Amino acid sequence: RLVPCGIRLVPVKSLGDRELIYMYRPEKLRRDLREQGARDILREKRYPTEDPERCVVELVRRLNRGKDFPHEIGLFLGYPAEDVSGFIRHGARCAKCVGTWKVYGDEESARKKFALYQKCTRLYCEAYRKHNNLDRLLVRTHGPAISGGFSFGAGCGIIGIVKRKRGAVKWKNRTSSGRLKKQ
Repeated sequence: RLVPCGIRLVPVKSLGDRELIYMYRPEKLRRDLREQGARDILREKRYPTEDPERCVVELVRRLNRGKDFPHEIGLFLGYPAEDVSGFIRHGARCAKCVGTWKVYGDEESARKKFALYQKCTRLYCEAYRKHNNLDRLLVRTHGPAISGGFSFGAGCGIIGIVKRKRGAVKWKNRTSSGRLKKQ
C-alpha cells in the first residue's frame, strides 16, 4: 500500500517490544541528497554518496551501532544541509532558532517550514481521529512536487517508533510534536 504512494518504510532498530522505523519518499530523498551541501557532509562522514539507497543502508548500520543518533540524520529527514552542518560544528550552541530542528542558516525559511510541519501534523492527526485509518492518510505523489503523508509533506522522511501491544499499534513521530495512535 505504501509503494504506489511513493513511500518506503524501513525498520531501523529493534527496541524490545518497539521498533524504530524510517519512513521516507525515495524520490525526495534522492533530490535532497544530490544537493552539494548534503553530498559534502555525507562524503565527509564516509557515506556511499553515489546511491541514496546505500546511504539509507549505511544510516541504518550507524543507528544500530550506537545508542545516539548520528548528526547527519537530519539530511535524511529533509533538514537543510546548512543547518545539519551547523549542528555538527556547534552542537546545540549558537542556533538562531529552534523548531523541528536547530537552525544555523536561513531562519525565515526554517520558520515557514516549521509552521508547515505543524499544520501538516495537526491536519493528519485530525484526519486520523476522524477516520481512525492510516490508509486514509496516504497521499500519492505526482511529478516533482511531494505532498502529504504522515506530517512529512515538506520533508523527505520521518523517524518514529512503532509499539505493538495486544494488537495495538502506536506511532510516535520523532520529528515533530504530532502523534498518531491506533488503539
